[in-house]
Amino acid sequence: MQQLISIIVPIYNVEQYLDKCVKSIQNQTYQNLEIILVDDGSPDHCGAMCDEYAQSDKRIRVIHKKNGGLADARNHGLDIARGDYIAFVDSDDYIHPQMYESMLRAAVDNEADIVIADWKKVNQEENHLIENMIPDEKRLQVVDGKKIQYLYFDKPDSRITYTVAWNKLYTKEIFAGRRFPVGKVHEDEFVTFQILYDAKKIIYLPEELYFYLVRDVSIMGKFNMKRFDIFDAYAEKLNFFSSKGEKVLAGKTFFMAAHMLVQYSEWIDRKDSNALEIYKKYYRMWKENSKKYREDIISSSTQKLEIMIFNHFFQLYRLMWKIKHLLKNNAMRRK
Repeated sequence: MQQLISIIVPIYNVEQYLDKCVKSIQNQTYQNLEIILVDDGSPDHCGAMCDEYAQSDKRIRVIHKKNGGLADARNHGLDIARGDYIAFVDSDDYIHPQMYESMLRAAVDNEADIVIADWKKVNQEENHLIENMIPDEKRLQVVDGKKIQYLYFDKPDSRITYTVAWNKLYTKEIFAGRRFPVGKVHEDEFVTFQILYDAKKIIYLPEELYFYLVRDVSIMGKFNMKRFDIFDAYAEKLNFFSSKGEKVLAGKTFFMAAHMLVQYSEWIDRKDSNALEIYKKYYRMWKENSKKYREDIISSSTQKLEIMIFNHFFQLYRLMWKIKHLLKNNAMRRK
C-alpha cells in the first residue's frame, strides 16, 4: 500500500498533551503520512513545538493561523491536504500505532469510501498501555450509511462513534466541496451524517484504535450557550432527510431535537436573560419546523398529539419528558 494519508491535527492550548498526540501519529506502522499540524493561534508554546516537530520530520507541515476554532482549523488543513485519504486527530488525544495501517488496508481491500474504528475514553491520570496487536481483519463489518442514521437515533451508545470526525478514514473525494461550519460547536453534527449517508461503502473496525482524552477544560466538558448550535445542525439534518424522502429519519430528527430542548431547559440558568432568549429562539424555530415539515415528521396519531402538546402546552411536554426519563432510569437501575 502506497497511498498517502493526510492527517489533520487542529491545535489550541494543549501544550501538555501535544507531544503524546504527535508521537502516536509519527510512530504509526504505516509511514506514508502527511501530518498537518494546524496551530490555531494557540497562546501557549504549541506553535513553537509544531515548528520543532517539522524540523525533525519531513512528513510534517505546519499552519500558523489566527484563532478561528476547531472547524476553521480543520478546514485550513483540508485546503492544503495532498493525500489520497483524509483523517483527523484531536490534539489532546492519541492513537493506536497500527490504526492507519489497519484502516487503510480495510479501505483498499474492500474499496470502501470510509472506514470507522472503535475508540476508548481515557482520563488525564490514566497512562493507557497500547498493546502492539494487529486488529483482526476478520472482525471488520460492512455497514450501511443509511442504517447508520437509524443507529444514531435508536442506539445512544453508537451516537458518538458515527458522528465524530476523528475515528474515521475518508477517501479525499468525500470532502470535495465539503467543509466544517466555522464558529459552530457540534461541527461534526453538521457534516458527518451527510457523508455517511452518501457513502457507497463503509467499513467498521470494532477494535479500539483511537483514545479520546476526557478533561474538564475541554470544549465539550461543560454546558455553555454555544451548545445550542446542535439545533442548527438538527435543522439542517431535518431538511436533508426531508429532501431525500426519508420521512422516518426526518421524524426521528424532529423529536430528538424536541426532547433535547426540554433537556436544555433543565440546564440553563433561569436568571440568565440572554440564555432564556436563546432558548426561546430555538423553541420558536422548532415550532415552525413542526409546521414546515408536518407531512414528513408525523407518521402516527401519537406523534400528532405529541407535537400539539409541544407547540401549545410546553410545560406539560416537559413534565411528560421527565416522567418518561425517570421511568427509564429506574428500569436501567433494576437491570
